[in-house]
Amino acid sequence: FSALDKNSSLNDYTNTALEQVDRLGVAKFIIVGHSIGGVVGSELAKKLGKRLVGFIGVCAVIPEPGEAYLSAFPLQQRLMMKLIFKLAGTRPPESMIRKGLCAGIHNEDTDRVVRDFRQEAVRLYTDSTSTTPLPKCPNLYICTSADKDLPLSLQGRIARNLSDVTIATVDSGHL
Repeated sequence: FSALDKNSSLNDYTNTALEQVDRLGVAKFIIVGHSIGGVVGSELAKKLGKRLVGFIGVCAVIPEPGEAYLSAFPLQQRLMMKLIFKLAGTRPPESMIRKGLCAGIHNEDTDRVVRDFRQEAVRLYTDSTSTTPLPKCPNLYICTSADKDLPLSLQGRIARNLSDVTIATVDSGHL
């Protein structure tokens, strides 16, 4: 997504992913969406239609059709996140990346995540998804039981946004 900038929309992210998929020249796809990648993955799934043969969400946020990433969170958290985005952008402070996203991974990997963490466009978090339902295909949602940023109860609720979903849980943090 290197061509995207701070003004990019969710649709820009999705179209960029679709261009990358089309360049592969492969007829059938399984999408794996992690974290906020679940939003892009779910929109990409809608555009792939019958080319999609499976969807895997890994502690992914998959909004209901017509909703945004932020809609998955409780009201108070949504309001706080919007305020933070307005004041500081979408890159969390280093301490939050280390304690939340990187909980349970090795120090050298944590250092790399902190160093390479890229601020995304606010609209990736706030744009509503299309109202088109996700295509029917086998779905797997992998919950991470030690996730400090996306609680297991929230992941379970989000997983049910996929039809005919199989839910598995791994003893892991967010990454």
